[in-house]
Amino acid sequence: VDLTATATYRPPDLPPFSGSGAFRGTLEKLGIDVALAGPFAAKVRGDVLAPMREPVVDLAAEVRGFEARKIDATWPDAWP
Repeated sequence: VDLTATATYRPPDLPPFSGSGAFRGTLEKLGIDVALAGPFAAKVRGDVLAPMREPVVDLAAEVRGFEARKIDATWPDAWP
């Protein structure tokens, strides 16, 4: 597998989420390197093992500029 994709998800009551990334490897071990561009910046990297059977994920995420109230004004600024 050697796939690059760009996507936008537009939930009905939230701002759109957009991002792009790469999926590389095999159907036994699929590498993921994805960046979310909005409504905040995030990166997810790692592997999904056996994605077509019983997936096991080993992912790391880095989030920057997350402001919960920009997504939903009723959400708190932070969770405990």
